[in-house]
Order: sequence, then C-alpha cells, then structure tokens
Amino acid sequence: MNNEESVPLLVNPHESYPKPSSLRHWSVPIIINLAVAVAVFAILEGGIRYAVVAVLVAGGLVTARTYWVSGELATGRISLLDGRVQDGKWQLAGLSNVVSARTWVTFDGGGVLRLSRTGPVGARAYIVSDGRASTGFRSAVDWDEHNAPSLIDAAREHGYTVRFEE
Repeated sequence: MNNEESVPLLVNPHESYPKPSSLRHWSVPIIINLAVAVAVFAILEGGIRYAVVAVLVAGGLVTARTYWVSGELATGRISLLDGRVQDGKWQLAGLSNVVSARTWVTFDGGGVLRLSRTGPVGARAYIVSDGRASTGFRSAVDWDEHNAPSLIDAAREHGYTVRFEE
C-alpha cells in the first residue's frame, strides 16, 4: 500500500458504474439553486425571502456534495472503505453518509479485524473494528470473505485477520 495515498478496499466486483454525465457535475445544483435564489430574492419581499434563499442555498450545497460523492464512487477515486499508510501506520476511512467528511482512523497493532453489520438488515450499516479503533460505512452489498478480497489482503499485510460477523 502506498504511503499517504488512499486505496479502495471495498469495491463491488459485480458492479460497474458509468462516468457521470456533465449534468451530474457537483457544480450544477449550486448554479441552479443560486439562480432560483436570486429570482426569489427579487420577487419576494420581507423576511421570508431570506429564509427561502437560505433553504435554497443549503439544499444546493447538500445536493452538490451528494453529486460529488457519487461521482467519486463511480469513477473509483473513493470507495465505501478506503485504506492508506501514513507515518507507518495503517488508517481506514469509511463512507457513512454523503454529508459528513470521512475521518481517517488509525489501526495499529494487528490482531482480528471485525467487519460487523449493525442495525436492521435493510440498513446495511457496517462497523470495522479491531477492539481499539473503529470506523463505519453504509452499503447495499452484503460484505463477506467472497467479495472483499482487497480488504482481506490489506489487513493481512498489516498483521490483521478479517472476521465477518452479523
């Protein structure tokens, strides 16, 4: 694993995603919502126009972040769970939702790395933990030893054995 470069560890081998179209670029919702916000600001009077403009701008930013994350996932620049080595320590970052920034968590020391599904079956939220550190992600795929070879190989390289639990 390269030092400080993020490596996708959970990529569904059965899925292929086309490159998003130009209309799915992250800047499109911001431009549209800003244009609508300017029109609303010009048409409405009073304090309500500030509230409507604030909602439109916030909605544009959330939608832009959603488009950016889906584009990064589709092009393979990020995955649901990424790993990297920084300062000689293995770090993982899970994608739990599109709004929150991913946090890199250090996994150092080896042992058993547990990939556990949490919450209701339909939610498919996962926690990756070695008992000392943990990170999480959400996925529509049931991850097990058959479809997570990159995670298993990277964990083995850093002294971990992966155990899949429900």
